Amino acid sequence: MDPGIVRGIGTAILLFSFVVLCVWAWSPAQRRRFEEAASLPLLDDDLSGELMASKAPATGGKRP
Repeated sequence: MDPGIVRGIGTAILLFSFVVLCVWAWSPAQRRRFEEAASLPLLDDDLSGELMASKAPATGGKRP
């Protein structure tokens, strides 16, 4: 096979993959999931502190 044909096939595969990824990313089914992920930095910090305290070992914060 000619190297130009191989490169053309590779380019076509990458273009197709890019189009499929774009359609998936902007599909209405993914909208809610991405909106939830976008709001994660705005969540209350008190909740994350409580979660970290509940997962901390009972050694008083000292490392063994």
